[in-house]
Amino acid sequence: MQGRMFLRSRSAVPSFALWVLIIAGYLAISRGIPNTFSNWIVLAISALAGAAASVLVVWIGSIVWVALTSQSQPGVLGEHEFVVRDDGLFEKTIASETLTRWTAIRSVYRSSRYLHIESSPGHFHLIPSKAFPGYVEFESFCSEIERRVK
Repeated sequence: MQGRMFLRSRSAVPSFALWVLIIAGYLAISRGIPNTFSNWIVLAISALAGAAASVLVVWIGSIVWVALTSQSQPGVLGEHEFVVRDDGLFEKTIASETLTRWTAIRSVYRSSRYLHIESSPGHFHLIPSKAFPGYVEFESFCSEIERRVK
């Protein structure tokens, strides 16, 4: 599912492609332009592997950042209350209150267990279905947000 979210993000695929091109360019400059088909294949595979490794490093870095930040800044992890309002999605934590306007939400993706709301590149709210009294309420909440985000 995380791979599906990565591909649904508006900036993920172009960013990944840019990393592939940067790494391929670096390899071509540092080692010379490939002169055989097999060398081109090695360059392409190396560039793809390097870009995938960079995504993995950023992903691990994000997890570490959230773990460290949650220790010093209340409200990063823990209980969040979301309210659908006419002017946007309202979020309340023990540390803050935030209104994200409907036009600012970049994408919404629903799985059977979570609602993924992308409010900025790489910033998601993951709302679990188990936070609702039943699956019908979760579906209703998801449908209402999907209706407002176009």
